[in-house]
Amino acid sequence: MRRVRTQVTLIQRVVAAIVGVVAASAMLLTFPTMRTVGTSMLASAGILGVVAGVAAQSTLGNLFAGLQIAFGDMVRIGDTVVVDGEWGTVEEITLTFLSVRTWDERRITMPVSYFTNKPFENWSRGGTQKVATVFFHLDHTAPIEEMRERLREIVQKSPAWDGRDWNLVVTDTTPSTIMVRALITARDPDDAWTVRCEVREKMITWLRDAHPYALPRIATAPAAQAPQALLESERRRERERHDHFARFEDGLRKDAPRSR
Repeated sequence: MRRVRTQVTLIQRVVAAIVGVVAASAMLLTFPTMRTVGTSMLASAGILGVVAGVAAQSTLGNLFAGLQIAFGDMVRIGDTVVVDGEWGTVEEITLTFLSVRTWDERRITMPVSYFTNKPFENWSRGGTQKVATVFFHLDHTAPIEEMRERLREIVQKSPAWDGRDWNLVVTDTTPSTIMVRALITARDPDDAWTVRCEVREKMITWLRDAHPYALPRIATAPAAQAPQALLESERRRERERHDHFARFEDGLRKDAPRSR
């Protein structure tokens, strides 16, 4: 349906442009003076064609790119695309430019030749189904089996889940944390975004309340000293105490004769 809509829109624009040019030419040729001018222009049509082609190279490129997009089924009105890192929906396609409406209601307008010269993502081509992924950085003691059960409860209650598949696995580990990935399928990119946010929020809340030890922690206690280091420290303090008392006794002996 989107393919037919795109093609019909561009065909209407092409037909309107051709009809406009033919009508304007017919009106001008009704005047004898314009017929003479027209004959002179036809005589130099070859040179004018070359000059016009060079001058309007970019415009003609966009024109043919628009026809290529329309009949090549490369992108259609309503498709969800990612261009230059921006996610949005194709809102309008003309012979020269294409408009994309982003998720935050901005409009990105670009020449249609962009889609024939540069790679882009079309999430609607071949179907709108999408796989959503959520990553968690957790402590090594995280209860993985209980997390799987909790994820099953969350997705079964979520209207954004399409019922195809879900799973939860540990994908990586570091000396201080593990990487846990939750995977959930959705009907389209909008539902994928919704279920991703829902799973992230509910899983973090459940871990915080039921298993706070599973959340990543930062060690702030001083590192434990080795037994030999502790022994040397104790010996050093003992020598300092001994020297202190020795100096105190020497002072008493020096003061004793004076008091007599």
